[in-house]
Amino acid sequence: STWNRVVTIPISALTANRTNRFTTFDDRAVYGGATLGFFDDRLLVLTGWRQTKTESVITNRLTNTDSEIEASRLTPQYGVLGKVTRNLSLFASYAESFVPGSQILNVNNVPTKAAAPTTGQGFDTGLKFDLFDGRVSGTLTYFDIRNQNIVNDLASLDPGTGSVVITNVQSGEQRSRGVELDTTVTLTPNWQLYFSYSYMDARIVEFSGRDEAILAQDPSTLNAADLANYKNVKRFHGAPLQMSAPQLANLWTRYNFTNDGLRGLYVAGGANFVYDQTLLSDTPDSAHQTYTLFGATIGYMWKWGGRPMSLDLTGKNLTDEYYRPSQSTRSRPREFLLTFKAKF
Repeated sequence: STWNRVVTIPISALTANRTNRFTTFDDRAVYGGATLGFFDDRLLVLTGWRQTKTESVITNRLTNTDSEIEASRLTPQYGVLGKVTRNLSLFASYAESFVPGSQILNVNNVPTKAAAPTTGQGFDTGLKFDLFDGRVSGTLTYFDIRNQNIVNDLASLDPGTGSVVITNVQSGEQRSRGVELDTTVTLTPNWQLYFSYSYMDARIVEFSGRDEAILAQDPSTLNAADLANYKNVKRFHGAPLQMSAPQLANLWTRYNFTNDGLRGLYVAGGANFVYDQTLLSDTPDSAHQTYTLFGATIGYMWKWGGRPMSLDLTGKNLTDEYYRPSQSTRSRPREFLLTFKAKF
């Protein structure tokens, strides 16, 4: 009923704006790095560079025209790790990123120019710990990541035809910063616990590249084009990033039975918590989602003929939680998987 293979549907009924494009990519890069150790490796220094050159050709099969995009960039990476004590280390790192543009930007469905490369810079700093003879280990990190020239798709209605038209805008800057903690605890030799938590502020800090000047205007004095630009800047300036959540947490535990009668049997379970996640940057707060997913596994491992084998029964989304993994998809329902593995 959802895929009609009998009736021929005319192209005009499928979409108001036909496209038929083919893209070829050619990416080349050379990179190198080195790790230097000082003071009997109590101080480690990492350095590296990558030179990337990309070429792509976008062929419009409807108009038989080609658009070429070329870009290149040198991106560095630096890091340092110092051992304060045998069980505690401090670290810091900095890196730059480069993603070449791969599309032609549209204004109300009309192609204009090639997208500029997306560039980014990020640093993190924190500590690594390994305590109580290795029974508690983990990493605490503060991070700050910034990206420029992210392509945003803005939909609007054509007043003449009433159809939806798309305008692509490359934002000035997006920033994600926060803290992360992940730790593993060995409660007993056969019982492990894993926990992670992150707090992140991810926002569009500069949408147009000149948000302050645009927002300082009086909207009542603007023409239609400038007013539309003003509304977009006001809508996205300071807005959260798409599908970002300020708080995430994960808890997982596993217990292996070691006594003779149950040796080889194990159970595991845990939860994934997502708080106040947005779908799109302009999604109202009332439509943000908060949910927890529970999962569990019971399994058995043995050997047959000297070959290792295992049988697992896994349950996912045990409470049948409804959520959106992305703005255009829906969650999978409660499900159970029975898995048999054998190595030969």
